[in-house]
Formats: sequence, C-alpha cells, structure tokens
Amino acid sequence: MRNKILKNFFSLSAIAVFITTIMISFVMYEGFYRDMQVEVNQEAQYIAAAVNLNGESYLEQIRKIRGDRVTLIGSDGTVLFDNRQNPQRMENHLSRPEVAEAIKSGSGESVRMSATLSQRTFYHAVRLENGNVIRVANITSNVYSVLAVNLVYVVLICLAMLTIILFLAKRQTESIVAPVNNLDLEDPLSNEVYAEFSPLLRKLEQQNRLIDETFNILNKERDEFKSITQNMNEGLIVLNAAGEMLMVNQRAAEIFGKVVEGHYLTLNRSAEFREVAEKALRGIAAESRLKQGGRLYHLMATPTSAKNHENGTPEGVVVLALDITEKDETERIRREFSANVSHELKTL
Repeated sequence: MRNKILKNFFSLSAIAVFITTIMISFVMYEGFYRDMQVEVNQEAQYIAAAVNLNGESYLEQIRKIRGDRVTLIGSDGTVLFDNRQNPQRMENHLSRPEVAEAIKSGSGESVRMSATLSQRTFYHAVRLENGNVIRVANITSNVYSVLAVNLVYVVLICLAMLTIILFLAKRQTESIVAPVNNLDLEDPLSNEVYAEFSPLLRKLEQQNRLIDETFNILNKERDEFKSITQNMNEGLIVLNAAGEMLMVNQRAAEIFGKVVEGHYLTLNRSAEFREVAEKALRGIAAESRLKQGGRLYHLMATPTSAKNHENGTPEGVVVLALDITEKDETERIRREFSANVSHELKTL
C-alpha cells in the first residue's frame, strides 16, 4: 500500500508540474512575443523621429549596428535603404501590407514570411514627414531563442520541484501509512485512525470477541479432557500418523516410563507394544498383552478416522493400557480351583 500511495502521489504531482510547465511556457511565449512587438514599435517610432529630425543620412549611422532590420521605403514603394540587404536588389514594397497601411494611416504592421530573411517576421512601419516609410522588422525565431534560454531554467526548476515533491511524497506517505501500521489489533476500538477504517475496526473487535470466546471454550474443554485423562486408571497414549506421541497421560508415563515426547518407540520397544502400534498405524485395530514392571497389561490400539486422510491411512492412533494383573491372577486361581475340584470328583 505504501508504494502505491507514493506512486500515485508522485505521479499526480509530476503531471501537475508538467502541465504547469507547458502553461508557463505558453504564457512566456506570449509575453516575449508581445514584448518583441512593443520593442519593434518603439524602435520604429524612435528611428522615424531621428530621421525626421536629422534627415535620412542618419540611417547610415546604424548600418553596422547589429539589431533589428531597418528599411527605408519611398512613397512609391522603392527601397531606398536596408541594413541587411542591397536596396537595388530588392523589389518594390508598395504592396507590402504594413507599408500600404503606413502610407495610408501613418503606421502599419503585419506578420509573414520574409522573402529576404526566409523566416517568419514581424514588421512595423511608420510614415515619415516627407512621405517615405521607415520599417523595422524582427524575426519571430528570436522569441523562440529567448524562450529556449529561459526554458532551461524552467526545466531545472521543474527537476528541483520533482525532487522536492518526491521527498515530500515519501514523508506524506509515511505519515498516512503510520496510523495503519501502528494499529492495536488486540483492542481495535481504541485506535484513533481514519474514519474510513471504523467498519473494519468494528469487525475486528467482533472477530476478537468471537476468537476469545472460542479460545476460552477450547481451553475449558482441553482442561476437562486433561483432567479426565490424567486421572484415568488406564494408560492413554495418542499418536499421530507418523507415530509421534501427541499425548501421554500420567498413568501411561508411570507404566512405560517418563518419556512423553518423540516417537512411540522411545516410550517402549517391546515386541507386543510395537506390534499393536504398527498395526493401528496401518489402519488395523490390534490387541495384545504386555508384562511390564511385574504387572500384566492388556494393550488395545485403535486407529482414528481415515476418511479425510491421504491413502486411507489413519490420522492417528489411540493406545489404551489396562492393568489386568489382578484379573489374570483371579482367573488363574479360578482355573486351578476348577481343576482341583474336577480331580477330586473323579477320585471319589
């Protein structure tokens, strides 16, 4: 979730910066273009005023000055002066929109491809007192040059902004995710977190109560089962499918030894015990008798349900060890008594 929030945060910010950069570039272009127009207009006005005051010879003083293109056009359209081209090689300019407009109304301007400069050019023309026209021109590519220089700084600022945004996005992401990472799942309703998490926290609280109730019931049942099995007179051993001991009650530990963990063979290695355990582990109930510590025990091994277990093998085995020492002794005495009575009757 942290990476997704960070990615979305940074992507939206980057898109916003990108769109802002484009808009700023457009505004800058428009601003530079208007400034260029104003400068050309003012330059045309200044030169016209200087020529009116000093005569057309003034133009010779600006021939070698690098700057905008300046052209002097006669009232009949003949080019009399140009600081970029030889006037004699230039065609009649009477049809030029800005020249025609200047002759008619005193000033005029237009934007078009220049046949001389072969570039899109902005023109501004001013009519002189003698009827001739002074025209000043500037190519629009100059605007792009200025814009390109400034765009370098704009791009650098954008990169700096993106770096700052990435840093802030990480900080903001951490602050957003922190309350979620610090949730107290043991007591969900105690958390002060986003309102959108309230349904989830209430659900967790319900689940926790249900788990606690179930856990208490299982603990109670386990304690009851343990109490019953630990106080049995019979030995009880529960094995899993691998023959490992899951439970050995106190009586079984007294009969077979104190080992109550590991494989059943660590508990008792007698042939009788091993035989009933192995049969039960194969899914066959088995019984046997075992003499242990001067006592006689009846062993009964029963496999548990194998319905849901792989290959039909049992999920585990329950082994009971019943002390039949007294019962066997009583049976032996009964048999001896019966044999003695039968012998005495036969000798009468």
